[in-house]
Amino acid sequence: MAAGVTYRLLAGVCLTLAAAGASAQTAPEPPAAKPAAPESEPEPEPEPEPEERGERAKRHCTSLDVLAGVCSEADAKQAANQKIWRLMARVELALPVVFDDSPGTEMLAYYDVGAELDLPFLLDGLYATAWIGLIQRFYRYSGQSPVDFEDPLIALGYRHSFALGNERDLTLVHRFGLKLPASRPSRYNLTYTALDWLSAARYPLGDFTVGANVGMQLEFRQYSSQAGDLISAEFDEPGGANTVVRLEAGGVLQYTVFDLPSAGSLLADASVGYRHRFRYDGSYEPDWYWSLGAIYTPITYLSVGLSIEQGYSDLLRGGVPELVFFDRNETTWHIALYGRY
Repeated sequence: MAAGVTYRLLAGVCLTLAAAGASAQTAPEPPAAKPAAPESEPEPEPEPEPEERGERAKRHCTSLDVLAGVCSEADAKQAANQKIWRLMARVELALPVVFDDSPGTEMLAYYDVGAELDLPFLLDGLYATAWIGLIQRFYRYSGQSPVDFEDPLIALGYRHSFALGNERDLTLVHRFGLKLPASRPSRYNLTYTALDWLSAARYPLGDFTVGANVGMQLEFRQYSSQAGDLISAEFDEPGGANTVVRLEAGGVLQYTVFDLPSAGSLLADASVGYRHRFRYDGSYEPDWYWSLGAIYTPITYLSVGLSIEQGYSDLLRGGVPELVFFDRNETTWHIALYGRY
């Protein structure tokens, strides 16, 4: 009996140990799943590169645009290669800084149209131009129409440029023209015609441009002196000797605020100059002018200008030399729209 008990005890121990062993040898756990790779974020789109200051806006270009700094001689050549003719128009309003009932402080409006034709078959850079326009006076003169003609201009011009230091181009524009006596002052002063000459130079210095203008007018009249108030000319004293020669010279400084294909161009400019008039009787009259302004060209066909100007202020007042920087009767605001096609 003892042997049976011992056998059962051993068997129980073996079963217990077997069960313990089985419980100890558990099934291997499945391998842990690899962590999911994080979702890739979309790459940011590259920001557009800013436009370079040297990348100028492309536009139609006239010789007046070259003088105004709106475009360069290279732009003018490119425009000439695309089309040898150009049409131009200008509307300008001149407002006195002080309004009163004096004719010297009246408001004026100018309406001009013009054309340019390149003549490369004669000479590269040669062009012909013509302008005609109207002037509107808002001060009513007795017996006179408020709208009258300006003197038309017919001229030949020549544009050229050459490298001058640091490979920058010096641009030169010359114009020789003939003015016809269509305006009221020319008709009243019995003017036959006037020969007009202008030469201008522009040289870039970084964002700045410096320039100079030189011009002359030679007038031909029926009489050397005026016969009274009826034929008194603009800027001339009634009854005095008529002007025969006008000499003028001035300097220009321009700054390019920006000039980009997406935004157009904005220029700030300043000018100062001197004019000397010689009369038939040998007398002379010196005067000077200054202007401060800006020109914005938003699209290729249009420019907008705003400036304040003191035009042709006398340097001899009562026979005494006097330099007046601001004269209320000679200083005006100018708002201009200039179109080209």
